[in-house]
Amino acid sequence: MQARELPQVGGAKSHSILRGRVQNLSRGGVCVLSDRPLSQHAVVICEIALPDLPLLIPTVMQVRWDQKREVQGEHYLVGLQFLL
Repeated sequence: MQARELPQVGGAKSHSILRGRVQNLSRGGVCVLSDRPLSQHAVVICEIALPDLPLLIPTVMQVRWDQKREVQGEHYLVGLQFLL
């Protein structure tokens, strides 16, 4: 999965792309393991890759929570809620 934060009104445009591995997928959202956190409550444009599908699924999500984890170095679990 990859995600890019949408800028807030009057804010600077973010060019960084977060790449992560989906840990859990449900009707309401996803939990992603990433090497960095996202801003709390940020709205992000995401592309989700699923096994055996040759395409990325685009969606808009909002960061609901994050949690620092020590898994093969410093990583974060990030909870994202589907908006679309």
